[in-house]
Amino acid sequence: MRFRRTTERVAKARQVFYVFPDAVEAVRKFRNCALLTHQFVNSCKERQYNG
Repeated sequence: MRFRRTTERVAKARQVFYVFPDAVEAVRKFRNCALLTHQFVNSCKERQYNG
């Protein structure tokens, strides 16, 4: 019983371990995209102010 519970826990941990890098990569891409969008909006605003 204890052994089965341990293997379940290991399986769960392994699942998290596999999903985690994907999540980190997704967050990094999202941040990068948000940053680019922010820069683009700022440049558009500057262009409007400058005529």
